[in-house]
Amino acid sequence: MISESQYGHHDLDELVQMLAEAQSLDEQGDILHYLVICYGLDHTISVAQSGETVSVRELLRTLYEAACSKKNWGIVRHSAGFLGKRVEDLSKSVTDLLVRQKQVCLLANLRSSD
Repeated sequence: MISESQYGHHDLDELVQMLAEAQSLDEQGDILHYLVICYGLDHTISVAQSGETVSVRELLRTLYEAACSKKNWGIVRHSAGFLGKRVEDLSKSVTDLLVRQKQVCLLANLRSSD
């Protein structure tokens, strides 16, 4: 979990600069997590180099795609959660994992629907 004190003393321009200079997906993920929490997915940011604006959602989507290609599953899951991505065909996905001899852990919501 990102502590607010880690990025709380930086203004938005500094955070955008830090994001542009971040070398690792983990660091980019931390900064984007903070931006989502503090500003929201639809907040737009000016990119200094090109002068164009992008939303935090678009930056998070870019991170998600990069994490997918690098198989950084922690960042993929975290980004997917913020982006509201859901598995449409769970049985197909689980079958695919089992065929590849991967472990699968499922959690069930055991609340009674009285």
